Amino acid sequence: MKEKLKDLRERSGKLLSVAGKVIIIFASMVVGFYANELYVAKTSQTNKEPEIRRVPSVKSHHETSVAINERGEIIVINRKDGSYEIYSDSVGLMIFNHYASKMYLKAQQ
Repeated sequence: MKEKLKDLRERSGKLLSVAGKVIIIFASMVVGFYANELYVAKTSQTNKEPEIRRVPSVKSHHETSVAINERGEIIVINRKDGSYEIYSDSVGLMIFNHYASKMYLKAQQ
């Protein structure tokens, strides 16, 4: 009788040990799943899809006026609404150099 009781304790101990390990693994999986769901929910709120930037339309010379002020800055004026943008003199020189090289290459041909 003592041997049967001792054998029963050993079997139940092994069974409880295996069941405990399974429960710990299952609980870890459940906690990991919910932690992942919280992380995804939090990051999806802060990292929204960036808006697609549209290419601005090309302005013709009928819609635009260009001027140079006393400091050599280029002013591009929208004739429709009167808005304008000011560029430093180095931008003007860069544009000039591009057009000058284009004309030079055209003249070489």
